[in-house]
Amino acid sequence: MATFWAAVLAAVSVTAGAAHPIYEVVATGGTAKEDEEPLFRAGWMTDTHIGKTRESCARVKMALELFRKFDVDAVINNGDIADHYYPTGYEAYRAIMDETFADAKKKPQEIYAWAWHDVYEWNGPRVRESTTEQRAACYADVAKRLGIPHKMTDKITVNGYTFLVFPQWTSDCEYGDKKGAEAYEQAVADAEAAAGGKPVFVVDHLPPAATVANSVTWGNGYRRKFFENHPGVIHLSGHAHGSLRDENNIWQGNFTAVNATCLQVWQGDSTGIDEPSKENYGALVIEGFADRIVFRRFDVRDGAEYKRFDPWCVPWPFDPKTAPYSIARRRESTPVPAFAAGARPEVRADAPFTGFTLALPPVAEGGDAAYRYRISIAEKTAQGWRPFKTVEKFTQFYLRPAERSSEMTLKFSSGYFETGKTYRFEVMPVNFFEVAGSPIFAEAVAPAAKKPQLLWKSDDPMTELKFIADDDGTEDGKPVPKKDGWYVLTDGLRRLVIPPKVWDVPKGTTLRFTADLEIVQPDDRESRIYNVQLMRFKPVLSTACGRIRTPRGESGVQRYVIEFSKSNGVPYSFVVREGASGKVKFHSVKIERID
Repeated sequence: MATFWAAVLAAVSVTAGAAHPIYEVVATGGTAKEDEEPLFRAGWMTDTHIGKTRESCARVKMALELFRKFDVDAVINNGDIADHYYPTGYEAYRAIMDETFADAKKKPQEIYAWAWHDVYEWNGPRVRESTTEQRAACYADVAKRLGIPHKMTDKITVNGYTFLVFPQWTSDCEYGDKKGAEAYEQAVADAEAAAGGKPVFVVDHLPPAATVANSVTWGNGYRRKFFENHPGVIHLSGHAHGSLRDENNIWQGNFTAVNATCLQVWQGDSTGIDEPSKENYGALVIEGFADRIVFRRFDVRDGAEYKRFDPWCVPWPFDPKTAPYSIARRRESTPVPAFAAGARPEVRADAPFTGFTLALPPVAEGGDAAYRYRISIAEKTAQGWRPFKTVEKFTQFYLRPAERSSEMTLKFSSGYFETGKTYRFEVMPVNFFEVAGSPIFAEAVAPAAKKPQLLWKSDDPMTELKFIADDDGTEDGKPVPKKDGWYVLTDGLRRLVIPPKVWDVPKGTTLRFTADLEIVQPDDRESRIYNVQLMRFKPVLSTACGRIRTPRGESGVQRYVIEFSKSNGVPYSFVVREGASGKVKFHSVKIERID
C-alpha cells in the first residue's frame, strides 16, 4: 500500500508540475508515469450564498480564477448559489463566469445543483415555503439568468465520466417517465450499470446522513440508505458547511461521499456552546485517472493547496474492504494528539467578575493534529467532583498556520459558577476521528460577582411548565409524553414554554437564560444528536443563540447559559430539536437581568 501511495503522489506531482507551474515536482519514491495527465479535471465549489451585488461574488470569482489555472473541463456548484433568490446576484455570477473564461483555452461545462436557498423569497420577502411547481418556475428563471445548460435532474458527461445532477428535493426529480424518488433511484441505477467500471459522480446538495462532517444533523437519511447499495457512486454534496481542512469531509463505507463545505461561513456542531461563525474560502479541483480519483483542496484567496503532497486520493475500482477513508481505518491510523510535557490550561477570572476565561495550550504535534478541545467543568463537593458542563471546542485547525494565535481562549459566563466554590477544568485534545489524548487540568475559585436581577425561576419545570410538540409559537401543541419522570423524545422540535409575562422588560435589556437538564440518547457516531436553542416564533422566527449540541449518551445534569439582548416583546421558548429516540429531564430554569 505504501508503494502505491508513493507512486500516486509522484505521478500526480510530476504531471501537474509539467502542465501547471503552481505545482512543484517532488520525488516521493515509487514509479511515476511522468507523461500521465488526468482524464478530466473539474473545479468544485458549493454553498456560495451570493447576495445581490457583484461584490458578493468575490469568492466565486477567486474560485473561478483558480479553476481556470487548471484548465478544468467542468465547473460544479452544489447549490445554495445565492443566499436568497437574487436576480441581480445570479446575473453578476454569470458575468463573472463569462469574463473569467473569455480567453481561456476552453470553456468548461457547467453543472449546478438546485437547493433551498435559491428558492427562498421567490414568492416574496421572508417566504420560506415552496411547492414543486414554484421551485420549477424559480429554477427556469434562475437557469435563464445563470445560463444553466441542463435540467434540474440531468445526466452530464465530462470526458467520458458521468455526473448526475439532482435537486435538493427528491420529489422534484424527473427521469424518463418517472418522477420523485423513483426517478432518483432509476437514474443512479442506469448510470452505474452503463459506467463501464468508472465511478458515477452524484452532484447533490444534501449529503447522505452520518457520512461527511455535520451530516449527522444536516444529512439526509433516505440518501444514506439508498447509496448503501451503490458502491460505484462517489457522492458530491454541499449544505453541511464546514472547512476543507476537516478530514471528516471525505467518507467511505459501502460507497464514497465527499463534501465541498462552502464558500461562505460555517459554525459546525461543537458540543455545549454556541459556536461562532467562521469564514471559509475552500474549493476543490477533482482529477480523474483510470485507477484513482484525486480531490485537491485549495484556499481560493491565494490558490495555496492544503496538504498538496497528500491529497484525498480514492483508488478505483472501489473496494470497501480496503477503502482508505473508512472511519474505522482512519481512527486506527491517525496519531493521538497530545499536549507538550508540562502544559496546563490557564483559568483567568475577569475583573469585575463576569466569568472565567480558559486559555488553551497548543497541541504538541502542531496545529493540524487536533480537531477539538474536549472540556469538562466540575464543581468540588463533599462527595468529590461533580461534572456539570461538557464542551467540545474546535481548535484552530481550520486556519492557515500564519493566521493561528499562540493560544486559544474560551469564555464561560459567571452564570455557570457560584461565589466561593472551587471548580476544576479538564481539557483533552481530540483528533478528527474522536480519539482523545491525555487530559490536563486547572482549578479556580469563583470570586464574587455582581448579583443579577432574578426575573423568574422554576425549580420544578417538569410540572410547572408545558413541554409540547409544536413549532408555530402557540401553547396548543401536543404534550410530549412522560415516562418514569422523563419526557420521551423522538425526532422533531419540542418546546419548553416559558410564561410570556417574564419577558416583559424593555427592548435592549440584556438577559441571561439558564437551564439545567439531562438528556439520555444514543452514544454512537451515526445517530442524530439533540440540539438545544432559545427561539421565538412570532411574528417571525428568530433565535437568541445558534444550535447548541448536547453530549452523546447519558449526559448527566448539564447547564446551558444563554446571554442575549432582548429585541422585542415576543416570548422565547427553550427548544430541544433534531435527535434520535431519547429522553430529557428538566431540573431548573431561570431568567435574570444582567445589564
